[in-house]
Amino acid sequence: MKKWVLNKSDEFPQIEGIHPNITALLGIRGVTGEEDVKEFLSDSPKRTYDPFLMKGIRSAVEKIKEHIERDSKICIYGDYDVDGVTAICLVFEFLRNLTDNLMWYVPVRHNEGYGINKGALEKIKNRGADLVISVDCGISSYDEVEYAKKLGMDIIITDHHTVGERIPDSIVINPKQPECPYPFKELCGCGVAYKLIQALQRTFNLDKNTIRKGLDLVATATVADIVPLLGENRTLIKYGLREINHRRRPGLRMLISAVGLSDKSITASDIAFVIGPHINAGGRINSAESGIKLLLADNENDAEKLSERLVENNNLRKTLQMQGFENAKKALKKETINNVILVHDCDIHEGVAGIVAGKLKEEYNRPALIVTDNEEIGALKGTGRSIDSINLYELLKTQEKLLLGYGGHKAACGFSIAYTNLGKFKLGLESEIEIMKNNNPELMDEVLNIDGILRIEDADNAFGWMLESMEPFGQSNPRPVFLIEKVYIEFLKFVGREKEHCRFSVRDMKGNRLECIMFNGESLFRGISTEGKLFDFAGRINMNYRGGEYNIQFIPVDFRRSK
Repeated sequence: MKKWVLNKSDEFPQIEGIHPNITALLGIRGVTGEEDVKEFLSDSPKRTYDPFLMKGIRSAVEKIKEHIERDSKICIYGDYDVDGVTAICLVFEFLRNLTDNLMWYVPVRHNEGYGINKGALEKIKNRGADLVISVDCGISSYDEVEYAKKLGMDIIITDHHTVGERIPDSIVINPKQPECPYPFKELCGCGVAYKLIQALQRTFNLDKNTIRKGLDLVATATVADIVPLLGENRTLIKYGLREINHRRRPGLRMLISAVGLSDKSITASDIAFVIGPHINAGGRINSAESGIKLLLADNENDAEKLSERLVENNNLRKTLQMQGFENAKKALKKETINNVILVHDCDIHEGVAGIVAGKLKEEYNRPALIVTDNEEIGALKGTGRSIDSINLYELLKTQEKLLLGYGGHKAACGFSIAYTNLGKFKLGLESEIEIMKNNNPELMDEVLNIDGILRIEDADNAFGWMLESMEPFGQSNPRPVFLIEKVYIEFLKFVGREKEHCRFSVRDMKGNRLECIMFNGESLFRGISTEGKLFDFAGRINMNYRGGEYNIQFIPVDFRRSK
């Protein structure tokens, strides 16, 4: 049973033209003051910062300029997820304005793993590169950077992941590194790469369209990588969504068509739940090259074929994900679940291990780690997802002596470990969380944060459209959750292909009604008596398009009998 927590916001001054409910909701999210509120809601936000404030950028620009003048071959090296794929495309596409002597490299998940590896550096050197620019990876690649230098290559690291105690001995661009004065620390990898090309555009005095056209990639990465949708990220996303909806990039245009979104304006939710997973699917199932080639495609015929390939990969991903989740749950039935979930040796495809870890985290409300055998590295490879109350990167750090390598951030991680250390590793994690629980007995409570109480009589279309002004929703700016108290359930019916969803109305004691749909709610409603009983619902509001018009709709996420 989730613990419902009603968030309380302070009283905020009335801002002309902005409903007080909106200022209250933003206050809960830490957005206060007239200037910040107006910037947050603006269709043309201006919150962005000088790229040259970022430590390492001046040196990087000079190094890139030097190699362009020498006509060196430059390689863009990135990760195989959406953030890495879009960042590769962003930098590669921009540098084509300055040189044709370019290549890109993306590792294959199942035999190279995450980040920079020495074998890849050898291949890159053999193909004639003299400069490597990493995107969305490299901040922990100390040995690999030394190896690149030993091969005679310069290397520039651009990354956004948490910085450890050691930093590679090279030019590093990462707003999280010590002594970096850049005021916004929460850019994704593609966002950091965007600051680099901003600096290059200014240095080479190129037309601003050379960086404007890449904002669609930055918006896609920022949403898909689940970084906070606050501050400069909101600026990048709003202009990036505008670029996406102009449909100028053939690859995105054909992918949007292939996934059935051609007739609508793309939102952050579409990126998070449809577009992002399809781009990710290439790297999960086969190779991320399909996604890179799609986003760089300059004609619709090529883009259409690549889109179809990604749709096929994503369909296979969903099948493997479902199988992996069921296998993991079967394995967990054989053991006692305490503070952390660690699953090994249950036939989970490495490409979907992170997603399965996320589903286990949601199912059991525990940090979840999936460990798979990896013959290429001769060790075990792990990935994890965590609940809000536990910082997964800091948790792994307590066990770093047992690990061959690790990286990540608060919510997600990747690591490698010798098989002989796996048991000690789990015991160590259990012990650390036990200490945390002693300091905070509510650490593992499953909490549903509620933004306010909503009366049905106030839930009209005007209110619904007012909430839409807070878009884009996502990390650190979730769609608000409201509490509707003491209502009756009417006209309940099960809908969907498997009758897994519930459509119904709620009615208050004054006779006001509100249409509702509860996704995957069939198991909660089936067999319970609702007639004549009062219930409380927690859920979200959205504007539902049906029958040629928009109407407000309530989407419950939890409910209980009224007290």
